[in-house]
Amino acid sequence: MAYKVALIKPKGPLNLGKKAGDLTSSKILPGSDQLFSALLNAFSLFYGSGETKAFLEALVEKPVLKLSSLFPAQVIGEKIYYFVPKPLTLDLTSYFSDVKIAKKIEYLPVESLEKIAKGEGPGEGYVVQKAYLPVEKEYWYQSREIPRVALDRITYSSNIYYCTGITFAENVYLYFLYEIAPEWKTKFETALRVLADEGLGGERTYGFGQFSVEFREDFSWLLQGEYMFLLSNYYPNKDELVKITEVVQAYTLVESGGFVYSRSDRGVRKKSVRFFGPGSVFGFKPVGRLVDVTPKYFTEHPVYRYGYAFTLPWKGGI
Repeated sequence: MAYKVALIKPKGPLNLGKKAGDLTSSKILPGSDQLFSALLNAFSLFYGSGETKAFLEALVEKPVLKLSSLFPAQVIGEKIYYFVPKPLTLDLTSYFSDVKIAKKIEYLPVESLEKIAKGEGPGEGYVVQKAYLPVEKEYWYQSREIPRVALDRITYSSNIYYCTGITFAENVYLYFLYEIAPEWKTKFETALRVLADEGLGGERTYGFGQFSVEFREDFSWLLQGEYMFLLSNYYPNKDELVKITEVVQAYTLVESGGFVYSRSDRGVRKKSVRFFGPGSVFGFKPVGRLVDVTPKYFTEHPVYRYGYAFTLPWKGGI
């Protein structure tokens, strides 16, 4: 099956703070909830509050938009290798002489998972920064501290501080998968183009987070199975909470918090949420929901975290 892909080429560093207001550390890649929040702000900026409200109301009712978290892609010649998180039920130690290296792998190209499913092993590759690359590289991303100077508005005295910028190797792109209802497709893709110019993450005033985007449909997933594994952050809906302990095979939890980013107020902290994270494996097809994280005294508009699941079929404990 082929999926819609948004292929992203960063134009400069990214700062995706691990904690709200913390510029000195950064996640490598944003989760689906963080990506959705940025997209929704771009949507509101371009289409206004009325259309944004209509989109949110549709999304609260059902998943008119499903999207994955951001993952790396490596371009070699005309070939694009899309990496996905390792399903947590997959044990790679039998394919490597060094068990420690095998346990470090978090991302594999789709082609490697297809070979493993056939019993052939992951194929030739190189473990670099927790990713199994088909072509050897020294790194696929770099993290560096960038100095900044803040001036006191009264005394004009200077104060040096640092922020972390994540940059990517020349042939490394980022991507996410998505499914969108036809009536929202054009507006969603327009909002993503707006986000490309506005920037993703922190320090956008300095040009951080800007990117170019290309829409493709060349992500092919041929595997089938009785299980589903996550490519997004997922928050179970009420019906799923009843049975979740019976159907989860392996999971990881991720926490998401931060501040409200709104034209009306940017200084209010949102409620924190714990999600099932990418790589988690379930014995059913999870759906999820939007999570209302509106702060107690924030009345301008509802604030949501995106918790719909984006999954792929998986054969379980291969």
